[in-house]
Amino acid sequence: MPAHDPGMKVSSRNLLLDMFFSAQSVQELSNNKPAAAAAPCAAAKPLRHTAMQIVKWIVSLTLVALAIVVAMYAALGFEENTLLNTMWYDYAATTNNTASSKHHLLVPPSSPAPKAATGGAAAAGSGLEKELNQAEVLQQQQEQEDCAGRYIHIYALPELFNSALIEEYCDGRTIWPTVCNTLINKGLGDPIVTSVATAQELWYQTDQFALEVMVHERMKLYECLTEDPSLASALYLPYYVGLDVARNLFNPLVQVRDKLSLKFVGWLLAQPEWRRRQGADHVLVLGRVVWDFLRKDATNEWGIAMLRDPELGNMTKLLIERNPYAPNTKMIGIPYPTSFHPETDADVEAWQTVVTESSRDNLVSFAGAPRKVEFNGKLRGTLLHQCMESENCTLLDCSKISCPKNPQYVTGLFLRSVFCLQPPGDSPTRKGIFDCLVAGCIPVFFSNDSAYAQYLWHLPRNGSSYSVFINENQVQENGDNVIEMLASISSTRVKKMQQTIVGMIPGLVYAKPGYKRVESKDAFDIIIDHVLGKSGSASPPHLESDSQDHN
Repeated sequence: MPAHDPGMKVSSRNLLLDMFFSAQSVQELSNNKPAAAAAPCAAAKPLRHTAMQIVKWIVSLTLVALAIVVAMYAALGFEENTLLNTMWYDYAATTNNTASSKHHLLVPPSSPAPKAATGGAAAAGSGLEKELNQAEVLQQQQEQEDCAGRYIHIYALPELFNSALIEEYCDGRTIWPTVCNTLINKGLGDPIVTSVATAQELWYQTDQFALEVMVHERMKLYECLTEDPSLASALYLPYYVGLDVARNLFNPLVQVRDKLSLKFVGWLLAQPEWRRRQGADHVLVLGRVVWDFLRKDATNEWGIAMLRDPELGNMTKLLIERNPYAPNTKMIGIPYPTSFHPETDADVEAWQTVVTESSRDNLVSFAGAPRKVEFNGKLRGTLLHQCMESENCTLLDCSKISCPKNPQYVTGLFLRSVFCLQPPGDSPTRKGIFDCLVAGCIPVFFSNDSAYAQYLWHLPRNGSSYSVFINENQVQENGDNVIEMLASISSTRVKKMQQTIVGMIPGLVYAKPGYKRVESKDAFDIIIDHVLGKSGSASPPHLESDSQDHN
């Protein structure tokens, strides 16, 4: 409140006296009327005199009251109409029901708004507000520049295509009672305790088929999402088709197996966004191997026939195993999830240090179980026999211990091994390929379809830079000993491959949802870059056989 002005007080007293004397003048003028005017009304003079006295006193009191108010108003040093405005605000706040709850004071139309600050304080406040507004505008402009060409739209699918499927598993309405536990923690599964980890909270019992949920959770946190499909460079479809297939995997009625996928295709083709480019900008993640979605005909054959629908040909399909014999179908192989889910660049660097400094006292290791002959069982049987017969090979028999439920044992074995045998399983690919790479172990392949023709976005084009390839026929027909072949590879080449693998680790793991690494890109980031066309073209990998050349 401003300091009192003595001059203002004097002026107020003078004003009060002037108003008081004005009241007395009115009284005197009333009493000094001409006698001629009074004579005709002599009879009414007492009554009229009384009325005039009352009027004079009312006028006098009113003027005195106003003078007092003005004097107090000036003595207190109020600026402008602050007191009157405050009285108006209090009144308006109680009578105006349409006022916003954010504004408790309403400025009357005929009065100026009260000043929030004066002098330098007002200027400083205005300048700060202006700077904040400018910073906000610059931030928005920067975000728009960063997201230019990178916007993604997530379809709001009906729940029966995703969350309802999870509820069905967790309610015990499927043939897989343990799947529900693999989907917790945003698809990462149960946390595990392992002696090989640098941070225990980064390791989980992640299921090999959990990518649909994991990618969806990561996509929800993507920094360039848009609710406007017309602005998006890619449109993501969170349909958990792998979970859909698995629940009816052994049902002999193909109508039951196909029911939800047919409903999904019908729904999708009716969307205007799909018709705009015939699905060329749409992306679907399928969390199982491609053969589960490529049933040939309406028989009791395995899986569903969804990916044989020509209407879906333009859509990008991301799978843990693609069809390498159909390169023009927009099917892309993406890494199986491992058990390691870092939060920061420091987590990745710490793990790379563990991998680099690990003492590898096993030349060769194999983590797996026997297979039937029709499922590559003959090759596996041969490798199991050679491993058990050699002092340079360590076997982890996954038929005696559940390797998927105990990934810490698998990772521990691979950390201590130089080479890890990776023969085909039920299909050409294996989760163990990425488990061994993340542990710094050199994978040994027996089929081009296991990795070289699969993961074009995530693995080096030159397969011999990080792996060893041995033709299956040499093992099966010629009887070559794999352990002896690997022992003949020079230490110089081994070291070079190990260094390459350590550098690959950041792009092979899926970071924990909710954490954004700054420098390195994880498997999800690489997927996004390729989907949006922000990465170099994925040319076919350069393949070199190690069957004849081990130097």
